[in-house]
Amino acid sequence: MYRKIVKIFLGSPGDLAPERQAASRIIQEINRNHADFWNVQVELVGWEDTVSRFGRAQAIINQDLDQCEYFVGVMWQRWGSPPGDEKHPYTSGFEEEFKRSLERRLNTGSPEISLLFKAPEEGRMQDPGKELTKVLDFKKAVIADQIVLFQEFKEPHEFETKFRALVTDYVQKGIVTERKTEEQTEAGGKGGAEAERDVTPSDAGNRLFGADAIGFVSDLVSRVNPTESVSAGDLARFRLLGLAITRSGNDSGTLGVHDANLIFRYRGTFKLTGAEISALVVTGAANVAHQNAPLWGWVFEAEGKPGDEIVWQSVMRDNSLKASLINCLAKARNPLASEDIPFGRDRIIKIWLESDSDDVKKAALTYLEECGTSADLSLLEPYMASADTTISEHAVLVAIILSCGNDIDQALDLLERHQISNIPSRVVKILFSHPSQLRSDRLHSLADHRSSDVRTMAIRTLVSRDNLADEIASVLLEDQSPEVRFLALQTLQKKKRTFTPEEARRTLVREKNKGFGLLMGPTREGEEFYKKFLRQHYFAMSKDALEGIVDRSEVYEYDAAYALYEKFYREKFDVIARNLDDGFVAEFGRRLQNLINRVGQAEELVAQIEGLSDHIREGVCEEVLGIICRRGDALALDLVRRTLDRDEPDFVAGIVVYLERHGSWEDVTRIAAIVERRNYARTGLFHDTSSDYVAAANAILRLSKSRIADLFSQTFSASLLAHLVAGMTNKQFAELSDLTILSFMSHEGDAVRKAASLKSVLGLTKARCRKLLATYTEGDQYRYYNVIHWLDVAVNTPTSFGRPLADREAL
Repeated sequence: MYRKIVKIFLGSPGDLAPERQAASRIIQEINRNHADFWNVQVELVGWEDTVSRFGRAQAIINQDLDQCEYFVGVMWQRWGSPPGDEKHPYTSGFEEEFKRSLERRLNTGSPEISLLFKAPEEGRMQDPGKELTKVLDFKKAVIADQIVLFQEFKEPHEFETKFRALVTDYVQKGIVTERKTEEQTEAGGKGGAEAERDVTPSDAGNRLFGADAIGFVSDLVSRVNPTESVSAGDLARFRLLGLAITRSGNDSGTLGVHDANLIFRYRGTFKLTGAEISALVVTGAANVAHQNAPLWGWVFEAEGKPGDEIVWQSVMRDNSLKASLINCLAKARNPLASEDIPFGRDRIIKIWLESDSDDVKKAALTYLEECGTSADLSLLEPYMASADTTISEHAVLVAIILSCGNDIDQALDLLERHQISNIPSRVVKILFSHPSQLRSDRLHSLADHRSSDVRTMAIRTLVSRDNLADEIASVLLEDQSPEVRFLALQTLQKKKRTFTPEEARRTLVREKNKGFGLLMGPTREGEEFYKKFLRQHYFAMSKDALEGIVDRSEVYEYDAAYALYEKFYREKFDVIARNLDDGFVAEFGRRLQNLINRVGQAEELVAQIEGLSDHIREGVCEEVLGIICRRGDALALDLVRRTLDRDEPDFVAGIVVYLERHGSWEDVTRIAAIVERRNYARTGLFHDTSSDYVAAANAILRLSKSRIADLFSQTFSASLLAHLVAGMTNKQFAELSDLTILSFMSHEGDAVRKAASLKSVLGLTKARCRKLLATYTEGDQYRYYNVIHWLDVAVNTPTSFGRPLADREAL
């Protein structure tokens, strides 16, 4: 019997011998296990197979290459040597093989092309050298051209998994394509719309399997050799039919993410039953936290009103799925108002809350936080007294949130009565959103609350009213919160109590250990408030007094100078500019001489201080740059730019604000560089950088307003690019080309893909989203499932539902 031969060319430089050997073993394994079933023999072709013949070696290899229908390229750290002595445009054999295959693919549709990149060895990226640099440039070109997709791996075993999957998938797709061609030939060439099965849900009453499903299963089981003719979509549909039948005692799993996306991709060839759509809803809900399976389109296609199916399933399913289903209802802001849901709203919520699963109870409380009203407080009462602290505190917080809308005093009563120490900032913000409505006696009682955030907000409000008693302020000087101590100190200063800088330091600055495990270490908490004290202390002085202090200051004493520069900025600008331009070298030398004059020529001490000169001056330059950015106008722009380019300071929000106000297009790269420079010693390893990226993205977008197309031709980190996409207006995003949007959706950074997908929901028409979805899912390119999740929302749900959902999810 005739057996089809599939020739696969493996192209790579010479630094991947283990991978090439593994590829050969995998092909032998595939042939041994599947050749008889598939009726296909796979041949692996490469430079090892080139026989000794007269002529340029690469030219002989090319003869074998041109006979192959699949090119798999593998790259690591070597680019390779030029393929011959004569003049030609290629710098390596691999480059010639790849470009020759790509040209043939563009002209004839063959060969199929896949690329695999092995991660460079640790440390190589710091000094990649010429060979690795060429590999990295090639990878960037592949990403930019968007013609060939690639995968990455680190270890040989990862290569084996990916290579086996590539070969198997290619061969199976070829088998399926040939089978379809044969079926069309046998049917007289029938195809197109007539050959496609209806996409509409089954109308066969309440039967689980409609005629299409029965026909599908019958056809599947009647095939002579299903192993060689079942497509990935067929297999996903078959699994879905099995999961559509739920019975207690069976496994309660859901359809896998890959299969769920295959069903979505091939949904135009299926006539799905109501039970199948129900199973797809549950699968999407089970993965809603990861947003990697279609959900909301199936919700609107399910029987009944949108969301009814989720409600029913939240009662019927086991605890492993209930929490996810309830979270979906919270995300959708479903009010449980449909007359078709079981038992009624209150009874449904009670069923959730009475679950023996903590995850289900937490999900129910989250639902009430998002969708509850003050009428639901009675449902929460039993759980506020729960012995489980996690449940009781969550219930109290939900009750506080629900009370705030109608009765702030009731919310504050709950806050005082339950004394929760860890209150989320979002709840504190709600409680103190209208401070004028809070009575002073209530604020005084909250000044002793267990939560430092609550204490701080209460005391801050009392101080603004000048209503914090002296005796209370004296006690608060020992508070755990540095801001509370600072507010208390300010209050006592207003009452004529004086504090020297040393006394203020002892009050405000405390040594503490932060972090955990190996990351735990000492930190000086309250330094920022001590700096505020010094600023206020020196700001109270006259110019002459400050200048006198600055004249006498030594190498570590710059706070008086900062106050002088900021308070008398315009008068001192020339001095500021001169000192900043020379990096405070001359000023540091003058201060060092002051020290020598006081202590004498102590050579060892002077040598130690001179060794610290760069570090000290770097900090001073950054502080003075911050003053210029706060006080300066456009006349200081060149000075700011020179300093940024020279010193490359850590991220400071004030610098970004200044450049946004006075800068131009040329400052885009400066802002991008600034936000990528993190100083964890200052901000802490777990500092939330999102607000920094938002500020930088907003500044860049403002400076790029008239040239957005140029902006996205530049390279940004994934974090900044995601915030740039999210920060665009809907109109700006809609003006981008489909190619640019699709490049965002194929980006390696999850946040970039999500930002672009959410923007599509918010700013593009359904017709355009439909086109993007079709382009994104067609073909064999790599697809990210979170993109499909959100494009499904854009295409298959009403705009009145999809846009608010995306808006709540936005970065």
